Amino acid sequence: MFSPEEPSKDYLKNARLFGKQLAKNLKENHCEEPPVQKKARIMHRIERSLASEFLTRIIISQLFRVNRKICDSCRKCEKVCPTENITMIENKGLYPAFGRNCLLCLSCELKCHTGAIQSPASWKIFKGLIRHNVLEASTDPELTNRRVQIIKGRIKPFD
Repeated sequence: MFSPEEPSKDYLKNARLFGKQLAKNLKENHCEEPPVQKKARIMHRIERSLASEFLTRIIISQLFRVNRKICDSCRKCEKVCPTENITMIENKGLYPAFGRNCLLCLSCELKCHTGAIQSPASWKIFKGLIRHNVLEASTDPELTNRRVQIIKGRIKPFD
């Protein structure tokens, strides 16, 4: 997901085809019972609890902060938000304001080229969860991994 080559055009094409097939199956009521999943690990249960819809809408979405000293009002955060949760407001300058329709995708924070947006995911308390997810994904043989850095909204190979 976070690499200069991803998502590729082929990946996006396959995702669109999958979405169309899924919509067709749902429309025609060709749904199968999903296999029973084993119980989620404790870290995943904690993560799901922290990212619950209630906590996200009522609390976490209100904890995003903008450093007005470095925000240049480029509106990139507003454009990349998939739920249109960010609006620009005039308050001694033009700055992003966050609503309550956040998915916690962090696109706004990741794409901010000045680093002005800070989300709760940046807090030290969440570092363990993020580290756990990265470690688990890096050992998954079905995933292609590459170390990258996100610096001022740009994805760069890890030096």
